[in-house]
Amino acid sequence: MTIIDGKALSEKTLEEIKEVHGELQEKTGRKAGLAVIIVGENPASKIYVRNKIRACEKVGFHSETIRLDENISEENLLLEIEKLNNDDLKYLISSSSSESDNELLNGFDESDLNDKTIDRFRTLLVNQTNNEKYISMSNHDLLIELGAMKKDRQNNEYKLTSGGLLFFGKFNSITDRFPKFQLDYFERSSSLSERWSDRVSTGDMFYPDLNVFDFYLIVLDKLLKSVKDSFKLDENQMRLPVKAELEEAVREAFTNCFMHAYYDSDMPIVINDYEDYYEFKNPGKMKVSVNEFIHGGSSVTRNSTIPTLLRRVGFSEKAGSGGPKMFDTAYKLRLKLPEIYTDFDKTVVNLWKVDLLSSYRDLQGIELDIIKFIIENGSITKSDALERLSITEYQFRLHLTNLLNSKHIEVEGKGRSTRYKLPANSIELVHQIKQSLKELEKSISK
Repeated sequence: MTIIDGKALSEKTLEEIKEVHGELQEKTGRKAGLAVIIVGENPASKIYVRNKIRACEKVGFHSETIRLDENISEENLLLEIEKLNNDDLKYLISSSSSESDNELLNGFDESDLNDKTIDRFRTLLVNQTNNEKYISMSNHDLLIELGAMKKDRQNNEYKLTSGGLLFFGKFNSITDRFPKFQLDYFERSSSLSERWSDRVSTGDMFYPDLNVFDFYLIVLDKLLKSVKDSFKLDENQMRLPVKAELEEAVREAFTNCFMHAYYDSDMPIVINDYEDYYEFKNPGKMKVSVNEFIHGGSSVTRNSTIPTLLRRVGFSEKAGSGGPKMFDTAYKLRLKLPEIYTDFDKTVVNLWKVDLLSSYRDLQGIELDIIKFIIENGSITKSDALERLSITEYQFRLHLTNLLNSKHIEVEGKGRSTRYKLPANSIELVHQIKQSLKELEKSISK
């Protein structure tokens, strides 16, 4: 009788799959993908799915988990499955490609590029590097050095990369390869209205030949001009300018859109400049978790050519630093912290212009005092409210109910240990950032 070691056999099989998948990925530039639909909150199902995700990680597969409410109808569930089979699964596999803007393009050449865009980049490059060799360098040689053109090892011919085309290309040439290519910027007074006061969009009559770099330059200038020249107080209550810090955070959030965008998507890159916040939307799910993005250090991006080009002229810091910069700036300046949403096909980053307390414009009086106490202390108890806010138990219960019903706060614990705090995407994140900064300061001081 032969005794089979199931665990050992499993590990061996996973290693074999990993090896084969690695070879496939090297040839195609794409990862295999697994999409799982989980309905309801069954613990056994969660464990099963979690194990599948871990298995995907071991062999290098891309994984996607779609969570649905347990009350979903059979008809809607089948529609979700059909959607996956038809469109989303294709998107999942194609968008999982690493370095997707590194594709070597057949049938494209330097005539598809905008010479004026290259000249603008060249000027910035000379100023950034203080290296005059770039002045006399031909466009062809410059593009090769920048990685916008690369050698096809099969025939030793230099070809445009898809990132080079997106970055320097003529609009009509870009859309030959990326038919849905669209970049939009709107200055709006409110997120509740479709009206805008300023707009920059690829392909319209005012900007007929925009590529990624020209759009980037035009819109970045508008975004930085919109940053208000405000102040913060130092330990001696002296005013310190914060405009430069805010500008840097805005630039990082803006740059992040182009680094992580999936340009084959039907969705555009959209930048909205509202009165209270900036909204940065790009197609494609982030390739790192939100937590990894916030704390930095992870440099997994969907594209490599475009980020490299932006860094060469000083528009982005080292990979993996953008998230910490945004959150660090918001924390130091006591602004409402950035909000990040990433799902199957898109990523949204909201960068706020207002402090956390000022963002509660619908509140006043005791309810605003309760929120202020939570912001400063992390949470509030009934005894805190009665003692520190000098209110009655009746007043506390009345206003507490209003805040809970409006979802401004949530409950933690039961009985005497009951505490009230802001939702997890706000104050808990504040404390996470505080802790991270404390740990960073300790490591630096050692």
